[in-house]
Amino acid sequence: AIYCLIKRKAISINLDDVTSINHTLEDEVIPTSQQRSIDLLDIKKEMMTGEGTRIYSITISFKATEIDDGYQEFYLTTGKKVTSGGADKDMSNDNPVTCTDGKLLYSKNDISTNGEGKGSATHSFTWLRIWSYNNIKDWEKIYLTFSAHGTQNDEWKASEIVVTITLGG
Repeated sequence: AIYCLIKRKAISINLDDVTSINHTLEDEVIPTSQQRSIDLLDIKKEMMTGEGTRIYSITISFKATEIDDGYQEFYLTTGKKVTSGGADKDMSNDNPVTCTDGKLLYSKNDISTNGEGKGSATHSFTWLRIWSYNNIKDWEKIYLTFSAHGTQNDEWKASEIVVTITLGG
């Protein structure tokens, strides 16, 4: 058996809390107040020095606290202009999430806060994706956008938001 030891470096970024995340109507651009950005300049520098030539994974963790019923959502994009998929529970292809000024990299639209009604839960999502410098060289930032959907008031807040980007050779 051949074993390969890959040197990995994790960069954790603490983002400000998002105090209020409201339901958005179909085709409505999600407000930037519900968005946090990650500047990729330092990540790119790390990749160019050989310390970590590729991004292996992006892990997003946060605490979701429900204020009113609904389903929580978040999107990882390379642009600011993100539209919600609409009010349907399953976010079907009839109402896709779009990013008009960049790429939609990842979406999660069925986050639960432990059952019906008000509650809170800590969530962690790891997105495994290998990117080289050439894949991300034109990206300035990655945006983490929060939204919600459901049939009535769908308000929640996100706190303790941490994004960890793991680099490796």
